[in-house]
Amino acid sequence: MPSPKCTYKRLVALMKKMALEAEDSPLPSEQMAAVYQRMRANPPWGAAPVLLDKEVVPLVGALNGMKGIVTVESCCGHGKDPFYIWFYAESVDTVRPLFEFVSTRRGWRIIFQDYIFCLKGPKGERAYRESEQLAAAILNIPS
Repeated sequence: MPSPKCTYKRLVALMKKMALEAEDSPLPSEQMAAVYQRMRANPPWGAAPVLLDKEVVPLVGALNGMKGIVTVESCCGHGKDPFYIWFYAESVDTVRPLFEFVSTRRGWRIIFQDYIFCLKGPKGERAYRESEQLAAAILNIPS
């Protein structure tokens, strides 16, 4: 179920709704955790070196350093398109600090669809500068 702009509260409500509709299948929270575990154990890029746009490196590194998050794709937008990082999370609570960040920044949002998240930012220099601020904030989150 896609969400064009997702708040933490809306995501929690969506997960509850999905849980009610799940019937015999695993709960959405269990499915989210399972997808995260698969991606953490067997990333799509395998053992190959990963080439990243230099503008996304600090934020990708900070996200991958968070317990319960694994990034899978990113692009700086090259000044023409929005900045984005696709990632899986072990649980909804794992991404709460990111929701708190984007709720105070114009042009940033989190998209959730099919158990994958996308942290999407504005275009160009502003995105690069603010992504570095977010990376620094993530690195300062107490473990």
